[in-house]
Amino acid sequence: MEGGKFVCVAFFLAFLALCAGKPQEYVFLESSHDVEAWRVEGWEKQERLSPSEEVFLTFALKQSNLESLERFFWEVSDPRSSEDGNHFSLSNLTRLIAPSQATLTAVKAWLEDMASARVTVLRFSRKIS
Repeated sequence: MEGGKFVCVAFFLAFLALCAGKPQEYVFLESSHDVEAWRVEGWEKQERLSPSEEVFLTFALKQSNLESLERFFWEVSDPRSSEDGNHFSLSNLTRLIAPSQATLTAVKAWLEDMASARVTVLRFSRKIS
């Protein structure tokens, strides 16, 4: 009987420890993604980085105002439109389709929570020629 009490107490304490842990909250920014498409041949798992190491990550975030972009595209491409030929500059276009502040905040908060570290957001665009 004494061994049974010990098992019950040990199980109860383990259960309490699990309940007391920080619950993980999942943030899904996209409904699906293809991880296999991004797999790089030749990568292999190495040892853990030192906590003092900096890690630079690049994320492609969901763009906003794509319906406005399409409407604008057709307006500047239609010879009958008063906007015909009145194209956006790259900086105006970048501002139009930039990720929403809510998206940036969600990703930054998730990274800071997971890494317990400072996160710096750098915005950039690449000109396609």
